[in-house]
Amino acid sequence: MDGAAGPRAAESPRRAGLEPRQPDGAEAELWLFAGLGQFFCIRGYFNEGRERGAAALARVDEVSPVVAAHACIVEALSAWIRGEFPHARRCLERGLPLAHAAGDPWWIAAAIGRLGVVAADEGDADRAVAACTEALARLRRWGRLGHCLGALWSRARGAREGDYARAAALYERP
Repeated sequence: MDGAAGPRAAESPRRAGLEPRQPDGAEAELWLFAGLGQFFCIRGYFNEGRERGAAALARVDEVSPVVAAHACIVEALSAWIRGEFPHARRCLERGLPLAHAAGDPWWIAAAIGRLGVVAADEGDADRAVAACTEALARLRRWGRLGHCLGALWSRARGAREGDYARAAALYERP
């Protein structure tokens, strides 16, 4: 995959020679939720966001892996923002295989990195460092260096709970 264009360029219907179509039914509901999931948390509409997330996740099996992965990972981020770490982890664990099935390197790295962030919040420094290190390696291979800083920070954050010297070394040594 071309690192400059990224994976989303490859999924473009026009680039693939296909006519774009409007999603409907479950696919439309999940795309809409994936687009608005963080809005509910950022604006403080936690209950509505939780309800729409549950409705979207109930329909994950009805849509393509790429749509399902996006919805699962966005719900995980929303759950993390709400402080619902076990729910966030479950959503990420559900979304990661879907991202793999979709072949979407960005969402694979995002899911792995966010699993590391959740692990840090759950107090598991070793799991946090391992996940964020893997996400960092994937982002580097893909050429998304701007996103590497977040993975690097998360990796060090996961380690700091137990050992500040280790955290500093992980942050300084990409």
